[in-house]
Amino acid sequence: VLVVLITLLAFALRFPSPDRQLEYDEVISMLFAQKSLAQMVQATAADTMPPLYYGMLHLWSPGADNLFQARLLSTLLGAATIPVFYLLARRLAVAATAVAATALLAASPFHVFYGHYARMYALLALLAILATLFFIRWLQGGRRRDLALFAVSAALSLYVHNLAFLLILGLDALFLAGYRRWPGDGVARAKELLVAH
Repeated sequence: VLVVLITLLAFALRFPSPDRQLEYDEVISMLFAQKSLAQMVQATAADTMPPLYYGMLHLWSPGADNLFQARLLSTLLGAATIPVFYLLARRLAVAATAVAATALLAASPFHVFYGHYARMYALLALLAILATLFFIRWLQGGRRRDLALFAVSAALSLYVHNLAFLLILGLDALFLAGYRRWPGDGVARAKELLVAH
């Protein structure tokens, strides 16, 4: 119940304000999203960001000329991150600590700002937390399904932002730091992780 309430609060905090002015980067998002999917892929090849977010925005807001609707996509993605983060925090801590950490994320000024900003950052946060959740589940339980879900989430994050590879490197470092402590054969698990990459 607390996580549901925190998620609703997060949605309210991220709800787009009609008074907030259009930012330059949001203009870029909306211009890319107005292109056909083929044109978008071609245009992002010369841009700094991959096309997944722009494609989602294109499908979410046909024509991509409605700023409120464009920002609402980020609001929904930002709010959806909250319960996923709780699941991750619960894997790493007791329930009370996980709820407190989730509340901190819900009220985080950075997460709130990017939760009503028509750019890829809310989607990136959601995919990064999903990838981390599945990675931790794989580390703790060794199920290949979790590793496959990690691979999918991490791959999608690379189609959202060029720097998403840093998350993957960080998780690799976590694996290597606890190489001998994780359940199962470390060499076999290292091979599985290599295949996932």
